[in-house]
Amino acid sequence: PAAFYGDECEMPRKQVECSGDQMIIKYMPIPTFNGVVFIMDNGNTAECAFIEDDNGMFMATFSYQQCGVIITPDVRNAGDTSYETSAAVRFNANIERGTDMKLTAECIIDGSGQSDLNNNIGTISVDQRSNLTEETALTQYQPVSFQLQDGNGGPLPATVNLGDDLRIYIPLADTGRYTKLKIMTLTTNNGMTGADMVMETLINGGRLTDIGDALVTG
Repeated sequence: PAAFYGDECEMPRKQVECSGDQMIIKYMPIPTFNGVVFIMDNGNTAECAFIEDDNGMFMATFSYQQCGVIITPDVRNAGDTSYETSAAVRFNANIERGTDMKLTAECIIDGSGQSDLNNNIGTISVDQRSNLTEETALTQYQPVSFQLQDGNGGPLPATVNLGDDLRIYIPLADTGRYTKLKIMTLTTNNGMTGADMVMETLINGGRLTDIGDALVTG
């Protein structure tokens, strides 16, 4: 679809990256773009300006207190906070036309202090496509990330065999807003469904279970 670019159309043209105190909006226009991109009602504000890189990507970085960001408490859930702003994509720098586009970027900060993370071996998530529209980019901010790696901390191989060591890597991605993390629950399953599913809990209540103690080496 036109909303994506890249050798395999794997990159959305409109992206918003959220952290604890700022958002980054990225827009990759279709080639031969000769226009401008700016935060609406802040076109002449330096800290709200979009900068074009050598690859043609337009990017702006600003805090939640800048550039007319609309702050809405209790969205989506009680205790959460939504930060939203809109950018104008003007295809001609001097003329406003009906074909110009409005890009709305929204960051939702989870107020619970808890994050649910998951990782599937051998699958490629395309869920972002169902959430992406021509005008909106939404990110549910996660201060922690989660990766499955090989035993040495490298990328997970295409084939994982019984007995292979794996590394579960859960770093705190935002040390500006948070100072520590605690793993409360960690479960693993064999990827099957129904009666064929086998699930084990390795950490429960912040502590290793008996099975977790037998499997986790460090």
